[in-house]
Amino acid sequence: MSEASKIDPLLEGCRNSILRLTELSRGHHSPWMELDLSMRQTKAVFVLARLAPASITGLGRTLGVSEPTASLLVEELVSKHLAIRANDPSDRRRTLVELTDEGKALVDKFQAAWDRQMMNWLELLDEEELQAVLAGLEMMVRAAERCNATPKED
Repeated sequence: MSEASKIDPLLEGCRNSILRLTELSRGHHSPWMELDLSMRQTKAVFVLARLAPASITGLGRTLGVSEPTASLLVEELVSKHLAIRANDPSDRRRTLVELTDEGKALVDKFQAAWDRQMMNWLELLDEEELQAVLAGLEMMVRAAERCNATPKED
């Protein structure tokens, strides 16, 4: 049996387990069910939580959309009181955008829900199982770091 044929079922098993975890995390009490945002708006909120303040151009580049589309997207978030626009103090021609307190609270709510769900699951495991999960997660982090350190080809 070749090395690849041994690994393929393992990769498929990992993928299926990740998909199953994703399904299980979408319970009927999920804050996602209460969200009144499009997928693009949701992505923008989470990008701004990480990168704000961001220029409209920078937000658009991160989301893979044009500057006019990013500007409309920001306007939608502003109308929902999730983001604010401000002039860049170093370049008045540039507009910056960042989350409002309401936008930050939304991100915090999702992070807290995710943290609670993970802890609920982990608390059901014994010490040996927790050590195995931790070892696996640390390996995944290392793989992700290697992947992110490798320049992407366009």
